[in-house]
Formats: sequence, C-alpha cells, structure tokens
Amino acid sequence: MSRRAVSGKHGVLPVLSKHINKADMTPTEYNQLRAFARIDGIRLAVVWTTSFACYIVSLSTPVLSMAAVVIALATPFVLSRSTTRYAVAVCGGSMSFRRAYLYCLLAFFYASVLFAFVQWIYFAYLDHGTMIDALERVAASPEGRQAVEAYGLADQLALSMQQLRAMRPIDIALNLLTSNLLVGLVVSLLSALMARLSSRG
Repeated sequence: MSRRAVSGKHGVLPVLSKHINKADMTPTEYNQLRAFARIDGIRLAVVWTTSFACYIVSLSTPVLSMAAVVIALATPFVLSRSTTRYAVAVCGGSMSFRRAYLYCLLAFFYASVLFAFVQWIYFAYLDHGTMIDALERVAASPEGRQAVEAYGLADQLALSMQQLRAMRPIDIALNLLTSNLLVGLVVSLLSALMARLSSRG
C-alpha cells in the first residue's frame, strides 16, 4: 500500500477520519495523535505477531494454542492502555470519546497493515503449506471427520482447502488485512470506551 493511498486526499486515513468530528483538535493535535497512534500500532502488531507465532508453533506443540488465544484476546486491553497513555501524555489525562475512538482506529489500522506484511513474509517464505497441511490433518482426524460429517461440510471443506492452496501469499495477507480492519471497527469501540472510562476515573 503506497503512502499516497494511506495519507492522500482519497486515502484510507481521511476516510477513517471524515466520519469523526475533529472539532476538539487542531491540525497540529491531529498530526500528533497520528504520530502516537503509529507507535502504538507497531506495539500492537508485535502483540499480534507473538500470538501468530504461538499459533504456528502450536500446530506441532498444542500446549501453545492457549497462549495464542490469550495473547490475541488481550488486544482490546493493550489498545485501551495505549490510548490512556496518549491521553495522559498529550491531553492532560482526559479526552473525548470521539478522540479516543479515532486514536484506536488509527492504531488498529497501522497495526493491521504491519501485521499483514508479517503474514505475507510468513506465507511467502516460511510456511511452505505447513498451516494448510495441519488443518487437513485436523479435519482428517476421527474427531474432525465426525464433526464434518455431522454438519454435512465435507464437500465445502474440500473446496475451501483447494481454494486456500491456490491462493497466493499476497492474497492471503490482503484477505486477513481486510478482516482485521473490519474487526477493528468493533474492537476500537470497546477499547475507546475503556480508555474513556479510565481517563474519567
């Protein structure tokens, strides 16, 4: 994704921002918010990368599967904490819900783009079909076959696996990026609410 596409007149960031009333921010404050959000986006991407790494390892060492889930579920709390830090550092400890939500959206956006790049690297150079092979082994296990047959998903599962194998690493990364951005709309609401309540307290 080019810098122009991200920051230009018709880029993603203006689209994210135009629906948020920025009347309580000057242009300088908005640029400062974006700078802080970039840093916290990197931190959040590191959290996701750790969770993703635990998941990959759990394909051969199942004990780490719970760690992958717990780390991923920590996302709203990590984002809320980052937003609260920004409020203390820049806003005197308190900020509006609109500003908190915008901050969370931007941090989530930066994290999603960086994490998509990490996933592209993994699927392009490190995976070599490992993840899909593991999923097929799970589906072929007695428990997996029983579940698939119970829900009548055998044909659909076979087609999905075939489509996954046909996808390029960049296609997988972009699909996951889109999913992360959609999830971010909801998670950012929760994180902004927690940060807002924390700043008021």
